[in-house]
Amino acid sequence: MHAAIGLMMGMYLFGLVMIVLNLAAFGAGLRIKTSIPNCRAPQTGD
Repeated sequence: MHAAIGLMMGMYLFGLVMIVLNLAAFGAGLRIKTSIPNCRAPQTGD
């Protein structure tokens, strides 16, 4: 929404600032959690 306002009205700085502020306020839950599986073989006690 703010990107469209920034582009259509020539308010590029406003659009950029609002996008950054929206991501800071509401984007915390949008992170994709990636986990790397443990590829090592299980260690056995010698």
